[in-house]
Amino acid sequence: MKSKKSKAATKRGVVLQSVVGEIESRIASIEKDERYNYPPAQIQINSPLALIQVYMKASVCALRWVLSIIANPTVEGRTAKGQET
Repeated sequence: MKSKKSKAATKRGVVLQSVVGEIESRIASIEKDERYNYPPAQIQINSPLALIQVYMKASVCALRWVLSIIANPTVEGRTAKGQET
């Protein structure tokens, strides 16, 4: 029979894998969108597309940052909870 700590660690691992999978899926769906790969739109010419592209690029950047924190929780003096070490 597994201990309570072992069960909790296993559950955390499963949840973490699920979160990582969801983040990777979201990144893939954004990168698959054809607007993501268009040349950058000029705000004066096509402002809706420009705003969508900025949102998409920023979202991918933020999601990759979250993945890097999950993968290396103590890099750059921070823990996975965002606290100073």
